[in-house]
Amino acid sequence: MPSDAILDVRPRTTGEILDDAWRLYAADGPQLLLLLGLFHVPAFCVVLLLVTYLPADPPTVGDGLIRLALAAACAALLPLTGIGSGACQEFLRRRAENEPAHLRTCLRAALRRGIEHSAARAVLFPGVLLGIFLLLVPGCALWLYGATVHALLADEKVAADGRRSQLGREATFDAAKAGCVILIRLPLLLLAVVNLHVLANVVLWVAGSLGGLDTALVDSQLDATGNPAYLLSLFLLAWLLLAPFNEVGNFLLYLDTRVRQEGLDLLYHVQRVFAAERTRAAVGVLLALAAGLLFVSLPARADQPKTDARLAAVRTAHQEVDRVAEAVRNTDPYTGGNRLEVRLRAARNKLEAAWGRRDDPFPWFTLAVTDFAGLEQKKALSVLGELQNRLALLEDTVSAQPEKSDPTPNDRPRPTKEEVKGLQRRHDFENTPESAKNENPHKDEVKHVEVKHDGPDGGPGGRPAGGVVAPNVGGGGLGEAGWMVLAGLFLAVLVASLALLGVHLYRNRARKPKELKAKTADLGAEGEPPPHEQPVAVLWQQAEKLAKDGRYLDALRALHRAVLSLLHRKQLLRYESTRTNGEYVQEVRLAPQAPAELRAPFEQLTDLFERKWYGDRGCEQAEFREGHDLAEAIQGLVR
Repeated sequence: MPSDAILDVRPRTTGEILDDAWRLYAADGPQLLLLLGLFHVPAFCVVLLLVTYLPADPPTVGDGLIRLALAAACAALLPLTGIGSGACQEFLRRRAENEPAHLRTCLRAALRRGIEHSAARAVLFPGVLLGIFLLLVPGCALWLYGATVHALLADEKVAADGRRSQLGREATFDAAKAGCVILIRLPLLLLAVVNLHVLANVVLWVAGSLGGLDTALVDSQLDATGNPAYLLSLFLLAWLLLAPFNEVGNFLLYLDTRVRQEGLDLLYHVQRVFAAERTRAAVGVLLALAAGLLFVSLPARADQPKTDARLAAVRTAHQEVDRVAEAVRNTDPYTGGNRLEVRLRAARNKLEAAWGRRDDPFPWFTLAVTDFAGLEQKKALSVLGELQNRLALLEDTVSAQPEKSDPTPNDRPRPTKEEVKGLQRRHDFENTPESAKNENPHKDEVKHVEVKHDGPDGGPGGRPAGGVVAPNVGGGGLGEAGWMVLAGLFLAVLVASLALLGVHLYRNRARKPKELKAKTADLGAEGEPPPHEQPVAVLWQQAEKLAKDGRYLDALRALHRAVLSLLHRKQLLRYESTRTNGEYVQEVRLAPQAPAELRAPFEQLTDLFERKWYGDRGCEQAEFREGHDLAEAIQGLVR
């Protein structure tokens, strides 16, 4: 399935992160596995060579040099696996931003930051490994703290000097969610190892019992209790197969934190709405969001009357800009905006007076008003639209200052504490230390393999004088047959990845990228005017007509748009293309002139519309009648 329909920018619960991680693993697994395999497979092979190499007895100088070379190769190749993780994060980032995600482009971008990715892996990997084997808790804490470091390094929108302050914020922002997403990989890894071992035994049984082949030698090598090298091979292969799922989980966790702290989903909605001026809109929204975060993070030093005065000035300026935009839109022919520029400058001066600062607190307003009189009608509407968006964000920021003390505002609904605790109880983390300890004896056993010899050195029962890579049967190594099986497994993974990648590219060579489905009620059919520019009666008649044709889902949407238009005209909410349905509900709830009985039916209608329209569940006649009754109740309350 194409991942464009799954990797959308929005807040996610813990269950949604894990569910979407498996879906993206199924959709983009070949590409991610190929990017990871380029760096992981050589590193894992060198690790196996170092563990299974047996020097001569007594060791020779050549044996020491070979082991030193293998150790140096491990020390060089293991940090390079961070570049593979960076390439995967680049791939997923481009998917989320609806950009072309070519493997060569993602790999090139990861190589440009190769030193940073390698350094991060070189620092975190030994620290996590030692922490888990020795004390468990410090290793898990360091794992949670650095799980999203490669996603942070791959994010081009984060400045290099600001990455240190954002490192590990997922674990500090929501430790329960980060713990569930990261630590669930330990039981998944053990389950994958068991399944791979069972699969190998099934294949041997089929080859020996049904195929009539002699599998005694291979059977003696594939012994999880007597051959630590085979057990290590299973762990490395299972980790490689689960690596794409882990990378997707890291990216979704990083994305969820950015959305909740920075309103990243709002930024992407604005970019899609103002696609013609994508660059200016993105810069404007980023500046507005940065200003909003700065205002919220500062301590509340202004008193309540000063805040009310600023809020009133912002609302007055916003209303004045709305009236100017309406005048520009209705003027035909448009001969210039000399009088309108004077009105805009007066609105900007009132804003400056409310803030009471000597410097210009709104340079973006001043720049927009400059030479406004000489702009064409279309350009003037574009400038006014940008002013409306920034003033709306500024109004939300100023109105939220006396209410919010959290320096990381989040207007989107978040899971309650009971829901998070419920998700945390589903995973029994008390068994995690035992699972981790079960790994230690095997891995320690790999490092302390003793090989006994029946004969003297160089004799019939002993080994040759030189070191060998393939040890004897029953010893600490794999043997020739074991190495053939191991090489076949790695080769099969690479061949399967290339084959699946070829099939994916062949099927999608002529397929256009799908546009992400917007989550706001204003993003309807292309070219459809927004609700506040359409009469309520027209939208209501449209809903009735669609219902008669049996298109109840479209009729419910038209009904919801009619209600938005009605409430906008009654000044109970202000319709903006960048606002979400949840913000409309919050605005109606806080509106002082709204009837007390209006809140319940509007919330129920919005909830019904979102469940049916965005949940892809369809809509029945009875459900449309329920929405129709709620809409009539709203209409009766506000008229």
